[in-house]
Amino acid sequence: MPTIIAIVGGIFAHIPTWEWVGYLIYVVAGAEVFFLLYSAVKDKQLDRIREEHEHYATIITLDAAKTTTKVIIDRTAIEGNLLSQSFATLHIAPSKMKVFADQSLGGKKLAIREWTPIKDGKLFSDGEWRRLITFMKQPTPEATEIKFIEQISPNDERKGFEWTIAGHKWLENIVNIYSVYAPL
Repeated sequence: MPTIIAIVGGIFAHIPTWEWVGYLIYVVAGAEVFFLLYSAVKDKQLDRIREEHEHYATIITLDAAKTTTKVIIDRTAIEGNLLSQSFATLHIAPSKMKVFADQSLGGKKLAIREWTPIKDGKLFSDGEWRRLITFMKQPTPEATEIKFIEQISPNDERKGFEWTIAGHKWLENIVNIYSVYAPL
C-alpha cells in the first residue's frame, strides 16, 4: 500500500503547481511505512511477552501441583565450615512455604492459631503445621544444635515460638528461591 501511495505522490509531484500535493503524499507514504515497521516490532515484542507469560503460567501450575518442598539447611555460619549444607524434604507445597516465609518475615506470630485450620481460611492443616513445627525444631538429625525456632513458653507450646537467626536465614532463602516464579 505505501508503494501505491508513493507512486500517486510521484505523479502529483510532476504536475506543475501540484508539486506540494505530491510531497505531502510522500510524507503520508513515509508515515505509513514507519507505522508498519513500528507495528511489526511491537507485535514481535507482544508475542515474546505472551510466550514468557505462558511459560511462567506453566511453571506456576506445576509448582502448585507439588506437595513437597526441597529444603536447604545452611550450616556454614554455625559450624564454621565452607559450604556446609544439608538437604531435607518437607511434605508441604512450595507455594504454601513461600506464603509462610513472606508472612513470617512480615511479623506474623508463629503460633498454631495464626496458621491453622484451613477451613477457617488459614494456610495450613493441623497435620501440615505439626510437620512444619517438628521440622523447624530440629531440621537436621545429624546437627542437633541447629534450630529454626525456640518455644516462647517452655510449658505451653500454644503460646507460640520465636525465630532463631538460622530460622530467619532459612525464611529469606525460601523467599529468594520461590520468588523467581511469580508472586503467589
